[in-house]
Amino acid sequence: MTDPSDRAQPRFRPLWRIRRLPPRLSVDRVSARVPTQEQYEALHLPSNLPVLRTLRVVYSDHERPIEATVMVKAGHLYELQYEFTPE
Repeated sequence: MTDPSDRAQPRFRPLWRIRRLPPRLSVDRVSARVPTQEQYEALHLPSNLPVLRTLRVVYSDHERPIEATVMVKAGHLYELQYEFTPE
């Protein structure tokens, strides 16, 4: 039997690339919370650690959303950094 990680992964092309919609803005909403049992097992979390949930929405022209992604990460393994330029 082969390891599932040895299988070729399908190539993902975001819809905005197919339709040639240029990304103009990316907005991340990050929250810390208690993991679900499934996340606890999948991420091999030690007990009592939160996960970071990120909802990322990418917008094109006229504030049109062109991509949405939900990511869940082990909270103790990541550091967030934000940068902005004042107008």
